[in-house]
Amino acid sequence: MPQSSPLLQRLLSGQQQMLKESEQLIALRATQEKLMQQMQAEVQRLAGEQRSLKDIAEQIQEDFKQNERVLGRMDRIVQEMDEVIKDLENGNLDNDTLNKEERILSRLLDAQRSVHSRDYEKERESTTAGDVFSDGGAAPSSLSSSQALREEIRRAVALKAPGEFEDLIRLYFRALAEEAQAAPGVE
Repeated sequence: MPQSSPLLQRLLSGQQQMLKESEQLIALRATQEKLMQQMQAEVQRLAGEQRSLKDIAEQIQEDFKQNERVLGRMDRIVQEMDEVIKDLENGNLDNDTLNKEERILSRLLDAQRSVHSRDYEKERESTTAGDVFSDGGAAPSSLSSSQALREEIRRAVALKAPGEFEDLIRLYFRALAEEAQAAPGVE
């Protein structure tokens, strides 16, 4: 009997370890099954959301029947949405399904840009310039023409212009002043 005691002890210890590990595996399997059920429920929820989005896409498709370019895109979008719904209902959530969803999103963005670009009218209306005359305020006869020009330049510089044009305006008026000084017969 004394010899069997260590063997019995080893057997008892080993069986306890087996029981403990088996309980852990069963708990792990139960957790995995619970996660799988949660995942399946989420996949089914996604399928329902995709169905709702498909209904909206079909409604938009009806609204844009007159626009063939958008309509063609919407047809492809609805078709891909059907494929995604089938994948999700069958529990096939994989990279192929993600690629389809990315294509749907890309096509929706293209359709949105197309609709927005058609909202803006590209027609412009123009009129030809007519002759515009200004009395410009008569310069007093006592002032010479160069003095009158300088006075006009000072008034124009005092007016506010957009910041990016101020330097160009100053250069323009300097050029006018220099031209007036260089012109023969000008006081």
